[in-house]
Amino acid sequence: MDRMTFKEWHERHDTLAICHEQGNTNMKPVPGDVAGVIYRGGARSEPVREDVVYPGPFRGVFVKSGVRPIDFTFSGLRDKKGLELTLAVACRLRFGSSEHDLQAVEKYFLKDDHLLMVEDFIDSVKEVLWEAAKAFTAERTARELIFEVLAGPMTGHLADYKPFNVIRFRMGLMPVEVESVQCRCPDYEDKLLADQLNKARKQEKIAEHEREKLALAYQAEEQRLREKLEQEGIEAKKATAMAEIEAREEVLKRLKESKFDLKGMDNQEVVDFLMSGLAPSALRLELKPVTETVLTRQFLVAMGKRVVAYDPYSDPATIRITRKTYSFEDGPLGYLRSVRVCDLDGSGQNRALVAGAQKGVYVLPLNDPDNVEEFKFPKAASRESSGGANAAVIAGNYLFATHSDYGLVRWNLEQGGPGANLFLGKITGAKTVRGLQEDGAGRLVFSVDGTVCRFDPTRLKPELEEFTGNEHEVTALAATPEHIYAGVYIAKNCSELIKWDKDRPAFPGKTGGTWESTVYKIRLLPLRSGREAIFIGTKLNVVPVMITESDIRGEFKCESGPGRDRRLRWIEAGPDFVFGVTRKGLGIFVWKLDFPAKPVLEIRTDEAVMDIALYCS
Repeated sequence: MDRMTFKEWHERHDTLAICHEQGNTNMKPVPGDVAGVIYRGGARSEPVREDVVYPGPFRGVFVKSGVRPIDFTFSGLRDKKGLELTLAVACRLRFGSSEHDLQAVEKYFLKDDHLLMVEDFIDSVKEVLWEAAKAFTAERTARELIFEVLAGPMTGHLADYKPFNVIRFRMGLMPVEVESVQCRCPDYEDKLLADQLNKARKQEKIAEHEREKLALAYQAEEQRLREKLEQEGIEAKKATAMAEIEAREEVLKRLKESKFDLKGMDNQEVVDFLMSGLAPSALRLELKPVTETVLTRQFLVAMGKRVVAYDPYSDPATIRITRKTYSFEDGPLGYLRSVRVCDLDGSGQNRALVAGAQKGVYVLPLNDPDNVEEFKFPKAASRESSGGANAAVIAGNYLFATHSDYGLVRWNLEQGGPGANLFLGKITGAKTVRGLQEDGAGRLVFSVDGTVCRFDPTRLKPELEEFTGNEHEVTALAATPEHIYAGVYIAKNCSELIKWDKDRPAFPGKTGGTWESTVYKIRLLPLRSGREAIFIGTKLNVVPVMITESDIRGEFKCESGPGRDRRLRWIEAGPDFVFGVTRKGLGIFVWKLDFPAKPVLEIRTDEAVMDIALYCS
């Protein structure tokens, strides 16, 4: 490799140290994230300081002294029982800044070359770290390695592992901090899946037997009641008995459809359990979607660098096996932050999966999943980018996305090319830009800090309509042609739901919804009554729901359990199901719209879910 200047070395992310020779010119002050020592004619000076200009000539050794994230993958390891496994370890490390540490870096790494690359450093330590990982896994079972949090124990293990500490001292490296440890053991995972399937099959056989017995009992009771009606012939008693028959028929239908394990319950306990989800209540009577012909075909979750699609109607025992995966592992845009399903041409027949990532947006037509298009963000308008595209929408011939660092970006779907930043006068300098969505009337809505903005996406130079009067940060949005709902963060452990009417854009009103946590997501479901159900994701172990223009409220409940965080963050609501994703993103719960008492599905994920969206038709 050609020799590079000090500035070139400092700006490159794949380098760690350099032996730099300065001519007769002066050297500018060293940046604060660099440590170094200078030699002049064989005599060593004091370590360099960041506020000093150093005249040449001299030879210096410099290291990047800040914390550097480094990932290692170790294959061929074995657990306590001899099962083969792979360990992925994410570390945080840094070189020391003392003269001794800098001399160690020069002696160990720079004696044959003037530059230390990250890949050369990894090659130098990977073998001894593999041995350390081998000793670490040999003391634990595959179950412990997969399910326990091992970042702390691995950090302690490396601190006590003498062979690594010897070489670390010789390199001038400070103690290593482990951020995460992830284990894959195919043999154990296959056995675990097989055990779960066998258990599910046994439970289903027991439940099926119980359902058959109870079905016969209910049919006999129904026949008895019908005979009673025919004998008495009294209209008042007939109406009462008919209502009881209808209720029992509903219970029988529910029983046949039920996936619950009813073993150990007597007949009356089963009736009470099933009727608890069928009891007529204001909430259940209201939760009737506008149409019964539209169903949730898939619910899609973004996690890591892939989108996974599940069928909510599939068998709970095999739902993880039958899921469909759209992988973006080979794409250049980084990890995913959001997912949506958008209409490509307005027909409703040509849908696309739109996945917002760190550096741009992927568009994948669902009827042609191999034809993935990538839309990269332009250069950030204000500061270095972090996070990802929190929402993306296709409107006509354009793709739009919001990102708190890039603002609002628009791409032409046909022409491609770099995106264009919109509304810079409003967005530049903002802390948050989020929540992009269509309002049901063809306009797009998004938030900038505490202000909500709306515009016509079909116009080449759209005008911005602003909804003001709110002094707090907007954390979630939901819009209709008539109203805009926003979750706002009032103070620590306090959020509320506010609403703007379309004719009063400067006067938001309160809805009466207040929570002791951030409102992370709002979803609206149009109801047959003409009202709307508002579902809230706000770090509770329930999904709160409110009915507009009424005092009706309720909750879709998530049973608590030991050792499992069931507080929910991301939520979705469709015409037949309600969905919740746990705060840490490792669990998904699914309720039927007419049965809020208990989830009908619970899915554990192998990566943290960052967003959820529905594909309905």
